[in-house]
Amino acid sequence: MVNNQQPSQGQMARDLGITRQYLNGILNGRSVPSIRLAIAIEKYTKGRYRARKFRPELAEFVKTAKRLGL
Repeated sequence: MVNNQQPSQGQMARDLGITRQYLNGILNGRSVPSIRLAIAIEKYTKGRYRARKFRPELAEFVKTAKRLGL
């Protein structure tokens, strides 16, 4: 991403190694990414899209990890 501009979905998909159509499906709730890809999307977008949005079970995992001090 250059100059704090948001990349196009096509560029984002290429950078993540997936198709634009698959990315569009994920962002619109029609496709469910792997946990690894959900986290990669969150990192790539600097938190604009949260991994927990795509994989709600991550919210419970994060709570448990915090409780255990991990």
